[in-house]
Amino acid sequence: MKFDGIVDRYLNRKVSVVLTRLFLRLGLSPNAVTVLSLVIGLLAAAAIAVGSYAAGILGSLLFQLSAIIDCCDGEVARLTHTESAFGEQLDLVADNIVHIAVFAGVAWAVYLREAALNPLVLGAAAVLGIYLMLVLAFGEFGPAAMVMANLPLALIGGVLAVVLHGDPLSVGSLVGFITLFGIATRNGIMVIYHIRHLQRAEGATLEEAVERGKAESLDGW
Repeated sequence: MKFDGIVDRYLNRKVSVVLTRLFLRLGLSPNAVTVLSLVIGLLAAAAIAVGSYAAGILGSLLFQLSAIIDCCDGEVARLTHTESAFGEQLDLVADNIVHIAVFAGVAWAVYLREAALNPLVLGAAAVLGIYLMLVLAFGEFGPAAMVMANLPLALIGGVLAVVLHGDPLSVGSLVGFITLFGIATRNGIMVIYHIRHLQRAEGATLEEAVERGKAESLDGW
């Protein structure tokens, strides 16, 4: 909280207190709140990417809601005494994914309006930014590359469905792809982080850590 900006301190925190009470009554874990903030942020990016004025307003409001909920995960963690190093990493990664997705959405919206290549170049730079952010989070290039390599595999089913249906990419499809992109990134991060924890904290071999990591990493949500 000591690093909060003006908007967080005087607006987001005032509203997040109300939402934090709701999340506590619902029994949501801090990590679940983080993922909720991530999904709403990705929906904001998808709305902005549509390129219309109304969609831009909707996307901006969703982005603000994502920022407010992002204040809640730490509050829930402190009130329930469930702070964890993984939660901090997940929050950092989710924040950066949302920010980069929003910038990519803005780039795509500008491309739709102006048909220029510069916005697409910026979108590619955003993907590179995701990778570099993951490298900083993991401290290694390998795990970050594995997370990024998983993303095309996660999109195969959706791309195949669009092609077989024969329709052009719609707003609904765009929302689905961006949301799937974020969820696949989050799942990859959770699995790799848990595998590394099993190796370092419990002395498991790589084979044991992979088997247990696949089964245990998504438990407790």
